[in-house]
Amino acid sequence: MRRLISGQPPFTMLVANLAGGSNPSRGASGNPVKVRKTFTFQHFPELGGRGPEITPQSLSTPGIGTGWGHVEYTVAPIPVNATGTITVASNTFGGPTTVRIGQYELTTGDDFAVGTTVQATATATVTANPSSATITIGGQTLTPAGGPRTSGLNDYDNTLGAPGAIRSNIVSAINDPANGFAAIATASDGPGGLFNLTAVPAGSLGNAVTFTSSDPTITVSDATLTGGLDPDESTALNLSVAIDALPEYSAIAASNVVTVTGLPGVLGNAVLFAATGSSPNNFTFSPEDQRMAGAEPKIGPPLIS
Repeated sequence: MRRLISGQPPFTMLVANLAGGSNPSRGASGNPVKVRKTFTFQHFPELGGRGPEITPQSLSTPGIGTGWGHVEYTVAPIPVNATGTITVASNTFGGPTTVRIGQYELTTGDDFAVGTTVQATATATVTANPSSATITIGGQTLTPAGGPRTSGLNDYDNTLGAPGAIRSNIVSAINDPANGFAAIATASDGPGGLFNLTAVPAGSLGNAVTFTSSDPTITVSDATLTGGLDPDESTALNLSVAIDALPEYSAIAASNVVTVTGLPGVLGNAVLFAATGSSPNNFTFSPEDQRMAGAEPKIGPPLIS
């Protein structure tokens, strides 16, 4: 049921709460001490049929529960958004599985794809002719030959007259099974002097493949290949993109964990945050009580002064 948590205005009442007894024979010093003067609180009723879907505030009357206390901030009046994480604990789904965030439902196969392995990649560009650069890929070094390359010697022809021609010769050298790169990476031609590398190690393992050049006649995109994902990491990335497209929510994936930022205020700590369907246990939620946490203002204790 969709519900909205509303906050009624604070109510303050005087409280006759005295410490000690009265001793009129002592005059003013015999009067009892007032330890509390006021008691301020608010009611936070749930309104059915409005707002996002939230977890029940009252087990006896789900959807019609009323919170009790006082609005509380760490730094008033700055609101804080609720947060939570979703970990893809398994990537083997028995069928459609739905992640539920408030009133939104995101289902595998419809709203986000169950991920597959994504190989790590990199690019490099030959910028000069002749090239003088030595490039190293995963510990294997490719050196300029000063002329035609020799299969099995891990070299390339750096004197072919144009960056595009040198690039193609480097691609052929990397893909030559007689050279030392077969278990590390494959290469393909790009435009101009650019060539592409794709890791052979599967998924995230490819992100550890190093890639360096000895001088600027060949520039490399990064010190390692990047973007390799294991299937659970790929699913987490797909889920984060789907959540990030929802109104009022944002998400970012790191490895197989999606960090979700939700609504501020009392409602932010109560929106539904769980999974249903064929394989709900493939997702591990934190917090574990089917709601996010950390939002402010929150319902704190009554104010007593």
